[in-house]
Amino acid sequence: MTHKTQSENVWSVSSGTNSPTLSPPLDTPSGNAHQANLSQPILFPLVTPRAQPHSQFDNLLAEVDGDASLHEQTKQARQWVSESFYDAPTLSSLRLKAGLSQKDLGTQCDLRQEHISRYESGRTEPGLSVANKLATALGVSLDEFAHAWNNTRARADSMVNSTIK
Repeated sequence: MTHKTQSENVWSVSSGTNSPTLSPPLDTPSGNAHQANLSQPILFPLVTPRAQPHSQFDNLLAEVDGDASLHEQTKQARQWVSESFYDAPTLSSLRLKAGLSQKDLGTQCDLRQEHISRYESGRTEPGLSVANKLATALGVSLDEFAHAWNNTRARADSMVNSTIK
């Protein structure tokens, strides 16, 4: 049996053959013991996420990316999307203008696609060394990259604010 302390309260954790169990502390925050039925422990199953394609689009994209004859057409399509749908530069528009997928940009910068996605969504701000790698791969100055990041962050903030209202 393992004991973990959380704000002066002791939680007991025991591992069985299938999943661990967690029993609540015997004392309340006020220090008074309460009568709890601990005969049935609370079960917290361990769930391991599995990577699965999100849609048929993922399969199509993998097929297109794997076909060298479609590479130039895909690059041109990304550039068209950048020019047609973005009025101000963002990290996404810079990448699309360069004709790169998130995976391609990540490969060039020694980053995983998931990191590129977080930067493009405005959830995570790239540090200076990463920003420099990304700017170089995108063929823009660090100033242009910073301007695009500011637009990306502003867009993310406005999306959050519009969903809150």
